[in-house]
Formats: sequence, C-alpha cells, structure tokens
Amino acid sequence: MYLSENFSTPDHVNLYTSCGLAKADEIKALERRYDEGLGAAAIDFFYLDAVVFNKWRSMLPFALMGFKNKVGSLQSLIWFVFSPLIGKMILSAMSITASKYQKAMHTCREEFRHASELLGKSEYLAGSRLSAADITFAALSYPFLRITHQEGFQQYPLSSLGTSSIGKAFQQELRATKAGQHVLRLYKEERYFESYLPR
Repeated sequence: MYLSENFSTPDHVNLYTSCGLAKADEIKALERRYDEGLGAAAIDFFYLDAVVFNKWRSMLPFALMGFKNKVGSLQSLIWFVFSPLIGKMILSAMSITASKYQKAMHTCREEFRHASELLGKSEYLAGSRLSAADITFAALSYPFLRITHQEGFQQYPLSSLGTSSIGKAFQQELRATKAGQHVLRLYKEERYFESYLPR
C-alpha cells in the first residue's frame, strides 16, 4: 500500500512500469540479475562471515536477542551452546566454502560497480523513479551493508560482534560507493516507518 500510494501513477501502476512501459523489461532484467548474482553472493558471504571468520562471537547477539524477545531462556541457551555445531551444519548443508567467500565479495563489488554506473546516468537504477530494481538491489545489499535501525532497517539492531573485521572493512568499502549511498538513502527516505518493532 505504501509503495502504491507513493510511487505509482495512473499510467504506471506498479514498480515494473514506474519508469515507463519501455523500461519494464529492463527493470525485470535488473531484478533477475540482482537475484541471481547479489542474492546468491549474500548467502555465501553472510554465513561464512558469521560462522567461520567470526566463529562463536556472531552467535552471541542472536542468543541475547532470544532472551530479549522472551523466546525462552532454554531455547536461547541451546542456540548459544550448540552454535559451533549449528554453524558447521549450515556450511555443510549449503556447501559454503572459503573460496565462495572471496567469490561473493568479487560478485558484490561488480554489482555495486555496475549499479554505480547506472546511478551516474539517472537518479534511480532504471530511470527517474523508484522501481522494483531499486528495491531488490537494496534488500539484497543488507547483508553486506548492515543497515542499522537508525538508518531505516525496521528490526532490532544486531551487535557489531556479528560481523568479522573483514566484513566490517568490506561494509565501509561498499558504503562509500555511489550504489552504497543510494541504498542508504532508500532505507532512510523511502521506507514505511509506522510499523512497530517486535517486542
């Protein structure tokens, strides 16, 4: 409803045609590109950074969040105690390796470079208005940029313990790009902020 009220027009009723009918196929192609490239890279990067490079430290914020949200003391304690085993199971099930971590960073850099080039030509990725391409790119960029609640991410903030030193350096590198600044602006200025945080 929020997106429809703020970004659609009588002629362009959805975010695939928000930049004009002629741009619809381009927007769909961009969305598919981000899903297949940035989306896959985000999975490899997030899990490997959390459970390999950052080891048990990344699990602590999730356990504490469980206590805070009253999920259950026993459940949160089990999550924390067995986090090394859980991490290994995740990596094995998803076939995530150290080489995939570097590949994910390379893919992400390329996608941010490509998006920055597009943003050098127009205000948004596909033209002068927000489109599905912008939303997809912004959503899939979260694991890399780690948008905070103050910056517009509508969830409880995770502790900085959840990201390795490599991940933090990569985060700052991407935030400095034109594409990174675009994502930060979208979260800050073009999000629906009237929903409550989970208790």
